[in-house]
Amino acid sequence: MRRKARKGGGKQIEVTIDTLGGRGDGVAEHEGQPVFVPFALPGERVRLRLTGKSRAGVRAEMLEILSESPERVEPPCPHFGPCGGCTVQHLADAAYRRWTGELVTTALSRRGFETPPVAEPVFVGANTRRRAALTAIRTGSGVRLGFHGRESHTVEDIHTCHVLDPAVMALLPELRPALAKLLRPRETADVTVLLTETGPDVLIASPEPPGLKAREALAGFAETADVARLSWTESGPGESDVPPEPVALRRAPRLTFGGATVEPPPGAFVQPTRAGEAALTGAVTEWLAATPGPVADLYAGLGTFAFPLASTHKVHAVDGAEGAIAT
Repeated sequence: MRRKARKGGGKQIEVTIDTLGGRGDGVAEHEGQPVFVPFALPGERVRLRLTGKSRAGVRAEMLEILSESPERVEPPCPHFGPCGGCTVQHLADAAYRRWTGELVTTALSRRGFETPPVAEPVFVGANTRRRAALTAIRTGSGVRLGFHGRESHTVEDIHTCHVLDPAVMALLPELRPALAKLLRPRETADVTVLLTETGPDVLIASPEPPGLKAREALAGFAETADVARLSWTESGPGESDVPPEPVALRRAPRLTFGGATVEPPPGAFVQPTRAGEAALTGAVTEWLAATPGPVADLYAGLGTFAFPLASTHKVHAVDGAEGAIAT
């Protein structure tokens, strides 16, 4: 990968990238300040354009890689770069795993822990994310549905993804024409998808409620895509406290935590992957196994930790979201 320099813009300089920052940017130093360079890797010599300042340092745009890192690989996803969902697909797997572990030890060392006892990171497989927060925008040629670009309001219309579960991606082709019936030109909507044990649960947040044609289109999408539940809620400056409104309820969405079955409210937060959830609950229950006293689960959500712990401990679960506690 070799980018050619382009004319115009801010000051152009050449730097050597020292480290990889917490958000996946290459970090160099220039005139005593850190410079953050998206898509650059440690050890690379790059030509860049300074584009502005932030609280942490100076932002920059990479123009050309003059000397490439041996840890640079070809990103597997064709949307990588314009899509802001991923930031380090150009980093080799072994280097990525090492960097992930270093993020934890570096954060702890900055707070006075010289040799923190950190376990090996747990990595989940590709295409296993069951929850997605997407954005849709209606354009002259249809509906773009995907993720925002990096630090941008532009919506990257995704047609493949190496992170999302294929069952999430399978919904998008049928959802786009249904959203076209709901949205006005240049209007946007937020779409949250959660794969539950009884099927997909979809929440659409848009400025205007669906009219008759939109309801028919969305109900048709729910039927065709075998969606468990599809709901609508208001978004934007006029957002109200009115709870989400069911548009199509074909069956109740269900999730199980520690043997307890719950019905999540529309748009509910859960751990993005089942494997990640299992790793977290396993670590917590193992750590508390030798502690017989009561447990306070703050920000308990749907009960991801509270229900597994309830089999061995007295648990007091607390959350500020009424919908989560009501489940």
